[in-house]
Amino acid sequence: MAAVGPITARPLQERGIDPLIPDRGRLGSLVRALVGHYGGLEALQTIAGPLQVHRGAAVLDGHVLALTPTSLEVLRLLVKAGGSVVPRDHVLAVLPGDSTDPHAAEVAIARLRDATGSRALVKTVVKRGYRLVLEEVS
Repeated sequence: MAAVGPITARPLQERGIDPLIPDRGRLGSLVRALVGHYGGLEALQTIAGPLQVHRGAAVLDGHVLALTPTSLEVLRLLVKAGGSVVPRDHVLAVLPGDSTDPHAAEVAIARLRDATGSRALVKTVVKRGYRLVLEEVS
């Protein structure tokens, strides 16, 4: 449960519910508090900047990416791998239809690269698959 401020939280607290209350009594603050509490994803540090994948969108270096649902699913798969190689057949599995043609995976990756604006973000690992290129931690 969440409330926009202490006054709206009082009825909940009287019933023994401890609601989430933002620092400021504003609707925008409530939304930010909810996203931070429930939907706040850790950003994956990539060579193109911090990357967050949400339910219906992806944010790369502070910019919302214009992704199709298919590209979003491919990106979600790569993010879940955390920089490890994702085999082509796994990419094919998240694409619509039941194609086993490796070219379909290549096209999906090419479209994802175009949409992110960073051709280097998704690396092809010859004869193995694809991976996100993460920022090296010093």
